[in-house]
Amino acid sequence: MHAMLALAAGRLSEADALIRKAYAFGERAQPEAAVPVYRLQRYILNDFSGQIEEVEPEIRDLVVEYPARPVFRCAPARLHAVLGRPSEVTETLDELAADDFSILPFDQEWLFGMSLLAEAAVVVGDADAAPILYRLLLPWAALNVVDQAEGIRGSLSRYLGMLAASMQFPANCRVCCRSRHRLVADYTHFRSRRPPKRPKIARKPLRG
Repeated sequence: MHAMLALAAGRLSEADALIRKAYAFGERAQPEAAVPVYRLQRYILNDFSGQIEEVEPEIRDLVVEYPARPVFRCAPARLHAVLGRPSEVTETLDELAADDFSILPFDQEWLFGMSLLAEAAVVVGDADAAPILYRLLLPWAALNVVDQAEGIRGSLSRYLGMLAASMQFPANCRVCCRSRHRLVADYTHFRSRRPPKRPKIARKPLRG
């Protein structure tokens, strides 16, 4: 947890030391949990320091070693996008996009994985995946992306903005323009809604 917070705050040297320290304990106590956390935290750390290619083998191995956690398939997609391998990113997006990305369980890791895919789709300009990801993520625009203790990826609105900016439709395409206007209208409607009022709780007076 401390390493995750240090990464989110940009304290990279501190995060590096904390990641190593936590893994030294976790590897012996709970390796099934410690290994993925360690590798994804190193992934984020190396990304911040401009050395993301160094962790590629470990991130790729997560997909094989933990097939029951499809979220790990999202990390290589973004990694390949950053490394300039659009064909590999597109292949992964095509595999995961079936039935509105339903292969990703709607659990505490869903936003984390979807944010990785959103960024990957924007980087490679995947015009098929971007609108789907936008639509699926839109209802959660007010949330932050956190997968404890793998990492914090900040406000989901950031990834919605990236997706919206990437969806550049031709001006003479009526169908595409209608789709774009619908997405913008949906987002405007969502942002204009007020949160529901909390119900008032009747409190009994205290007796002396």
